[in-house]
Amino acid sequence: MTRGDVDTVASFARIVLPFLEAQMCAIVPLIGTQENRKPQ
Repeated sequence: MTRGDVDTVASFARIVLPFLEAQMCAIVPLIGTQENRKPQ
């Protein structure tokens, strides 16, 4: 792995990780509400 590859991966992660975190924050409440609707 060259220094350029490391820089590319780092910049890619910097862009993608906040997006993934936002997706998880949006998905987790949906899963929680679906579980709450299931009959006990």
